[in-house]
Amino acid sequence: MTSKQVEGLFLGALSDLEQLGLSVTLHEKSHETSGGYYGEAAIKIYEHNIALEINVNAKTDKTVVGEYKLIHSDFAPNYGLQMLPERLLVQEKMQALMSRRKPRDFYDLYFMLPRRFDIA
Repeated sequence: MTSKQVEGLFLGALSDLEQLGLSVTLHEKSHETSGGYYGEAAIKIYEHNIALEINVNAKTDKTVVGEYKLIHSDFAPNYGLQMLPERLLVQEKMQALMSRRKPRDFYDLYFMLPRRFDIA
């Protein structure tokens, strides 16, 4: 999938949210990257401000079969999410933490710890 295709999917999803009557603002930071696409948007749902971020990196030669999850929400219709398998997701998050040690990596770890990932 090209970065233009990812951008198109992201913008299409934001458009769908607008059609549901939500206030959506695409941030200027959204852009193609050297290996994918980075996008930021703000969504207002009643009095709640929601930040949405997508960061797709296609700099790999590996073919990964993703997992499909159905996401249930009190604020929007249920939707499907294609994501990295949990084992690979945890592996990449730990690799990032060990190599970069940036605050966002510790944030990811903080939210991963209470979960019971099936990574065996």
